[in-house]
Parts: sequence; structure tokens; C-alpha cells
Amino acid sequence: MGRPRKEIKYKLDQASGRYMVSFAESPETFHMTPETDLEKALAWGRRNKNRILAAPEKPLLFKDLAPGFFDEDGAWYQDRVKKGQPMTAASLGIRQSHIVNYIVPLFGDYDIREILGADIDRIILDAERFTAREGATTAAAKKPLARGTRSKLLYSLKLMYDRWIYLGLVKHNPTAIIQKYSKDPERPRSALPEEALDRLFPATHGELVQVWGSSMWASLMLVLWDTGNRPGEVRAPLWGEYYPEERYLPVRKAIEGGTKDKKKGTKGGTIKPSYLSERTAQELAIWRAESRFHQDTDYIFTVTGKAPVTDAAIGDAFARALARLRYDSNGWTPYYLRHTFVTYALRSLDDLEVQMLTGHTNLATNKLYRHPTDEIMLERTKHLRNKLDQRRTSTSKKRDAR
Repeated sequence: MGRPRKEIKYKLDQASGRYMVSFAESPETFHMTPETDLEKALAWGRRNKNRILAAPEKPLLFKDLAPGFFDEDGAWYQDRVKKGQPMTAASLGIRQSHIVNYIVPLFGDYDIREILGADIDRIILDAERFTAREGATTAAAKKPLARGTRSKLLYSLKLMYDRWIYLGLVKHNPTAIIQKYSKDPERPRSALPEEALDRLFPATHGELVQVWGSSMWASLMLVLWDTGNRPGEVRAPLWGEYYPEERYLPVRKAIEGGTKDKKKGTKGGTIKPSYLSERTAQELAIWRAESRFHQDTDYIFTVTGKAPVTDAAIGDAFARALARLRYDSNGWTPYYLRHTFVTYALRSLDDLEVQMLTGHTNLATNKLYRHPTDEIMLERTKHLRNKLDQRRTSTSKKRDAR
């Protein structure tokens, strides 16, 4: 009499550390479990046996279905475009990076029909940050995912499952039952301290260039500090769109992240009336005199004349300045200048005025400033320049007194 067949066989997947199980009815086919503990893996197999054996023979694995899902010329994105729901190149790039850096490495061997919401939740919570830096230390690679990254990753999985339901590959979306992760950053941005601003923006042109490395970077960073604009918004303006006599730089467009010169509307869809200090206007005049690309049709901040400086270059220039000053930056980036502007502008402007200058959406201001000409916008908001000048004079006096 032969030995009876085992109801469930198992083997350890060395790459993932998880157990795989097979059933007596189909002993050659192993199914990946979400468990690294043998007893839990066998319990998972018994619990899911009927569902697994009832499924089609051909597995539907993440590693086979996920690559290319968010490609610009892929079926999923082309359907969105046809339905009038395009995404920016930067947003698509984020989704594609989720596929490469997290979804395939973490979920690749799972069948999309077998994994449960609890499995997805646990894997995301246990996941570690991806680092592309060569030679990154073990400690650097062991950091848990930031909460914002977890939320974005979960949303990418939701989009994929919605598509698979639409195609009839699965019947339900396991991400729907997962409690959403907080989007609040572990280290929220804040205003730069005044002592740091004094060092980053010293009083003379020569000192300023020593900090930032060139007149272009000095004037660009001053514009960020003066206006609270986003880096993509200071990349877009041409010299002909700047009103030097009024120190006025209306921002109507931004350069889309991840592109050289693809223009889009501002994030809030508003026109932002940016007013510069006399100091910044002087530095811009110096930069225009030095630049080879100073015609009205040239970008204000460009090195080649063909496209504006990149987001990455702005970030690198900011990091170099911090390094020259031997700053422990605590994660400071150019975007901190936006928070700095809002924080200190509130000393002299009311909430609505700050909202108007920064382009945060508001129903009242959206109706009033929807499509004005530059001249109308100038007349309606010139009083803000005077208020800003009063604040800047007060700040300058305080700095001189320190």
C-alpha cells in the first residue's frame, strides 16, 4: 500500500523568505503565500485552497502584468487620454517608479487574484525605502517608507486593480478595504530661520555671488524668497514678461516637472502677481546684463538659451550654497523659501492677500482674477508691493541692528 499523498506540500522561496505551497490535486504547481512562518503559511494554504484550485491554471502574477502598466503609450493611459483625464509626465513618472522600485520587487510573485487586502497592507507597512544611490549603506536602505510614499503606492495599486476589474481579470479590488495612511509628512516643511536667511542672502552683490556661485542663481533664489513661487513657476517666465519699472513679475505658467520646457498652468490655475524687492530687481538687472540670452523672448533663467534651468539644477544650486555655508540643512530644499515667504508675509499682509500672491485656490479670488490682463492685474494689486516694501524695509533695519 503506497504512502498517502500530502494534502499540502511546501517549500521556502529563498529570494523573498516566504513559503510556497502546493496541493495534492495539483502537486507540481506551487503558490506563493504572504507568510514567512511555516505554520501560518500552511494555514493560509488550507484557508485559500478552494479559491486557488478553482482559479485558471495560468497564474496572473504582478511581475508579468505590472511592467509598463503606466507607460505613456500603454492601454491604461491612452484610455485616460480619450476620456479627457490626462496626467502630467511627472505624475506618470511617479507611478512608473512605483512599478519598478516597489510593486514588482514586493509583490512580483503574487497572483493578483490570490493576494488579500491584509497582505498588501502588511507588505507596504513593512517595506523599506528604495535607494538608487550606488554604494548606499545598509542603514540607508533600511529606512521605512514615508507615509506619503505609502499613500501614493497604495493609490497606484488601486488604479491597477480598477483596470484589472474592468478587464475581467479579478472580481474585486483588495485595496478598497485598506485603511488609508496619513499623508502628513514626518518632517513637515517650515520657514527658514532669520539667521539662515541673513547668511544665504548677504547684503552685497559680491557676497551674494560667493554664496550662490553666480548672478543667475543669486537672482533666482531671491525671486523664490521674494515671491513664494514654486521652482517650476520661476522657470517659466521670459524677459518680456517682466516689468522692471514696477518690479512686477506676473506668473501665468509653470514648467511641468520632469520636462525641459513643457509649459502648463500654475498649480492652482491662478495668475500670481509677484512683486520683487528693490534688491532683487537690481540683481535681476545685473543678471540680464551678464547673460547672453537677454532678449524679451528668452527665458529669464537659462544657461543654454534653449530651455530654462531644470528643477534638479535649482535643487543642486541650493544644496551647494548650504554646503558653502557649512549648514546642517535638516532636509532644506528650495521649496522652503515658499514656506518662508508665507510665514514672514503674514506679519504685514492678511490671509487673503497672501493667498492671492502664492496662488492658493480661493473661490472669491478665482472669480476676480480669472483672466485679467497684466495691466489690470498690476493696477488691482499694486498696493501689495507697497506693503511688501514696508515689510522688507523693516526686516532690513532689524538685520542691520543685529
